[in-house]
Amino acid sequence: YKIEGMHCGYGCVNKVKSLVNSLDGIKLCEVSYENSSMQIQYDDNKVNSDMILKLLSDNTTYKTALIAKEKKTFWSKFKGIFKS
Repeated sequence: YKIEGMHCGYGCVNKVKSLVNSLDGIKLCEVSYENSSMQIQYDDNKVNSDMILKLLSDNTTYKTALIAKEKKTFWSKFKGIFKS
């Protein structure tokens, strides 16, 4: 997830973590102020991206969006081995 509008690496990050972790089904929530990003692992049966986005939209002033994950093919992984 991309999070724009955080003003600090402590209070803002903790607020996002606290809100997201309050949802049932969240397994892991890592927030990076430096990268304006958040990585989450969750139980698909209990929570989804729409719920997370709505929670942050309703309770913060941050602009939050889902970043599409790129699926890597065998060849793209193979070529990545040889990049420096």
